[in-house]
Amino acid sequence: MNGQVSAKDIKGNSPTPFLELSFDETDGYIAHNSGSSGKRLNAQVNGGTITWVPGLFKGASQFSNNGYFKLPDGIMENITNFTLSVWVYINDQVPNQTVCTFANGTEQYLILTTQRGNEENGVSLVMTKKHSDQEGHTNKEERISYTKQKDKLSANAWHHLAFTLEGNTGILYVDGVKAEVKNDFTTNPSVLGHTTDNYIGKPTWPDPYFNGMMDDFRIYDCALTEKQISELSSAADPLLVQEDKEKLSLGDLSAVTSDILLPLVGESGSKISWSSNKTEYIGNQGTVHRPDAGSSDKKVILTATLQKGKTLLKKNFTATIKDISTAPEDLNVFSMQTGNPTVPAYLADASFYYDPKTDLFYAYGTNDGAGGGNVYPTQVWYSKDCKTWKNKPITFPKSWTDYAGTTAVWAPSIEYNPDTRKYYLMYSIASHTFVGMSDHPLGPWEDANSIAPGKMLFQGYDGQFFIDDDHTMYITTDSWHFKIMKLKFDKVGKIYIDNEDPKYEQTASNKFIGTYKYHQVDEIKNAFEASYIYKKNDLYYLMWSFNGSENYNVRYAVSEHITGPYREINQSMTIPILQRDDTNQILGSGHHSMFDYNGRTFIAYHRQHYPFVDSKRQTCIEEVFFNTDGSIQKIKPTHKGVTVVNTKKDSRKNIALGKQTKVSSAREYDSSAFSGRYRTNDISFRYSGNFAVDENYGTHWDAGIDVKNPWIIVDLGSNCRIDEIETIFEFTSRTYKYKIEYLQQEEASNLDIASESKAWKVFVDRTMNGVPQSPVTDTLPNKSSVQGRFVRLTILDGINIPETADGIDLINAKNALSIFELKIFGEDKADDINRTLEAENFHNLYGLTLEKCTPDGLDICKGGNNDYLLYENINLGNGATTFSAKVASGTKGGELEIYLDSMLSKPIGILKIKNTGGEQKWTIQSTGLSKNAKGSHKKLYLVFKGKAQEDNLFKLDWFKFEK
Repeated sequence: MNGQVSAKDIKGNSPTPFLELSFDETDGYIAHNSGSSGKRLNAQVNGGTITWVPGLFKGASQFSNNGYFKLPDGIMENITNFTLSVWVYINDQVPNQTVCTFANGTEQYLILTTQRGNEENGVSLVMTKKHSDQEGHTNKEERISYTKQKDKLSANAWHHLAFTLEGNTGILYVDGVKAEVKNDFTTNPSVLGHTTDNYIGKPTWPDPYFNGMMDDFRIYDCALTEKQISELSSAADPLLVQEDKEKLSLGDLSAVTSDILLPLVGESGSKISWSSNKTEYIGNQGTVHRPDAGSSDKKVILTATLQKGKTLLKKNFTATIKDISTAPEDLNVFSMQTGNPTVPAYLADASFYYDPKTDLFYAYGTNDGAGGGNVYPTQVWYSKDCKTWKNKPITFPKSWTDYAGTTAVWAPSIEYNPDTRKYYLMYSIASHTFVGMSDHPLGPWEDANSIAPGKMLFQGYDGQFFIDDDHTMYITTDSWHFKIMKLKFDKVGKIYIDNEDPKYEQTASNKFIGTYKYHQVDEIKNAFEASYIYKKNDLYYLMWSFNGSENYNVRYAVSEHITGPYREINQSMTIPILQRDDTNQILGSGHHSMFDYNGRTFIAYHRQHYPFVDSKRQTCIEEVFFNTDGSIQKIKPTHKGVTVVNTKKDSRKNIALGKQTKVSSAREYDSSAFSGRYRTNDISFRYSGNFAVDENYGTHWDAGIDVKNPWIIVDLGSNCRIDEIETIFEFTSRTYKYKIEYLQQEEASNLDIASESKAWKVFVDRTMNGVPQSPVTDTLPNKSSVQGRFVRLTILDGINIPETADGIDLINAKNALSIFELKIFGEDKADDINRTLEAENFHNLYGLTLEKCTPDGLDICKGGNNDYLLYENINLGNGATTFSAKVASGTKGGELEIYLDSMLSKPIGILKIKNTGGEQKWTIQSTGLSKNAKGSHKKLYLVFKGKAQEDNLFKLDWFKFEK
């Protein structure tokens, strides 16, 4: 943005700085000092590129390609008390990005960075002490960091940073607000002596250069007061509020079906408040109350009021609220039969590959679930339709593990070369990258290093194979910059790096293969990890993942040549095409691969397993669409997923889907144990038994920590024919010992009686040897069948706990007597009459929430007017006359309307619910049903009705259709 005043005009009541660089120049290589020390402290442009651009106040300096300013030597040698003040505009949230440095190498230094490392600390200033006999740079430092900064300093926005030191007290300010105070400084700039490495934008350590803009850089030889710092910061308020107003967006509001996430703070720090002109449809906090089915859509104006200091601006948004007959676009994280995650495992960093030779899809990845060490042996998953998966352990060549061990087995890549007729697999082990080859995607794998057989090819991780149209093969990898290596092959198909092509001009070496050449891509300044090359219509897409944990996201650049130069298209380097979606409870979307099938393009990526644990990541698939200019359209991560292959439905019927369960115990999610690292402290959650019968790999039943012989019982509702049983344990590479039994209806009439019965019969007993892989399918000899109503699975042991797990990850690893899914295949001729239907076994919901319900289950809560639940494939047989439900209400209550197939029809019944004496005072209430309550129906809707804007009408535990 371009201000109308110069930084020189912003004096306020502050003393005069001895260094003041306004960056208002329009050409040349000098930033002129307008402070009291005059031109002897002018700053000289050095390194890459410094561009004079419109700034916050008139002009600014734009830093790119490792450009920086050099300041004169000894600038701080006589300074004790001081103030450092600067406006920064960062292009990306890069760890340890340097604002300025006053140093003598890496021995004595003062450094200001926008973010300290990969930690949650934000802005940070560090100075070295006068004397230190301790080894290690951290022992000789005194540091102040913005530890309370919930989010890192936002990118693509102006921020004011300031630090004052007076005596022993240092104060860090961010956007004019006192952020941190440190009262025990023993050092000051004069301790550093006559520094010669004095830079703006350049680090003294091997950290990232500054990438963005700066304005009004000042240093005072005294400590400004809090009021004076506030005056410096508030001078830009009118400009920053205007910028926040221009950037403020709520996305597409043309068809709103869910609550709107209303930002409360602008990127430049403006506080934002909201008001709605029709609070009966959108509340002031963004809560949406949709109109009745069949009524007209409602137009609502949301007004944002942006304020910073004395500056106040408003901005209006028009939203169209769809009535409740319009289904939400996506499923819920707890819905039954979701398409994502697609692979039933903790598989991260997935390299997806469709092989026309075998007509199968393959997914190689990091075998997650035990922290940073991960799990070995890793697995390859394969499928004919990206829905039903099998797996096989991958055994590496012994020389790999002898040298690098079996920990930190990360981020593979798979590719087929038609010239050598070999499949190539690449894995990183403890940051040593090895390459293997095979005649088949499932192996066995032999080492493929031609120069140093059995040894690593290069040091690093996140390598990717890419084969071009002419069958030339490459590896791309990353370490703050992306590197591309061109490959060649010997007579037997083994790999070596091409050192003859002049386009690959930079060199590296290791003790095994010696010196090798690569091309470094310097055009991308926010390079991080997970580099990936994809090609379409003669355009190369260099893609990568940025940030980490829950903020992981995917970006890209394009070029007509594999070595570049790469450029941005539609802000593809700065605005992610795939990122977290808080409204859908999807976090950590990234580290992807791409594959083509039948003229369509797909992206496979991982996300964090709910409730968002870093060391439990899962693979998902979405379809990718391109604009006419070649840019990639934004990819929305979903629970619904996408159909890759149109195949006939499985002829087998999972008769356990959505059925009632009883478990020996269910783990409570304790957010306090994960505080800091996992950042989901507000979640209250129970890993209930219903999650084992929902065909959703994003959920699982967990029996709890240190439990013995946990069990789960599934009630099929009546005697059914049971043909086979498929179990998917939580850790699919572990050996589980278990037993499956069945019980007939004549022995028990409900789950409580079944759990106490002594008449259970064995379906399969694997308590001696167990099974080393899952999914595992169990059948009786000769594939015969049995009749039973109840099925019980008891887990005796889950061995092979990863040795690398520690801390919270070790708790996760030990606590593994749990399952993703228990599928029972057979025939169920019974209808749903008189069957207890758990409310949480829904196919989708709108506006409602799950909560823990004693003793070990879940209920539906926070229901407001027109919130609803959707269930699929309900069979009311010859007819139901009564609807009963277990409900609780601590308010005036409301009504539950019951619809078959469509909410545009008349309800078949209305259950009126009054106050039950408290929200945990449960009662069973009933109502009569119309004559239409019969037959099979694709959909059943339960719609909450009550006074508008009340969001806790009543709670629902289960319901039942009776005759």
